[in-house]
Amino acid sequence: MRNTIVNSLGILIWIMGGLILVGGIGVGVMSMGGPMGAGYGLMVIIGSILYAIIFCGMFFMFLDIRDATLRTATAVENLANR
Repeated sequence: MRNTIVNSLGILIWIMGGLILVGGIGVGVMSMGGPMGAGYGLMVIIGSILYAIIFCGMFFMFLDIRDATLRTATAVENLANR
């Protein structure tokens, strides 16, 4: 059950990263036609891309730390049983 939840978390991270990206690009494109101009819209697009990369990267790093911890615990248990 626990592995299913962790695997579904990986899928959710991809979905959330995609939604952040699509939403940010959409808002950036809409902002280009507004009173702030094209420069502001471009900054919103670049910012949303960077935010999506940081968001997904941090969560995947946490999942990798979890996997490394589980591998270490398994290796220590195997050494203790020798």
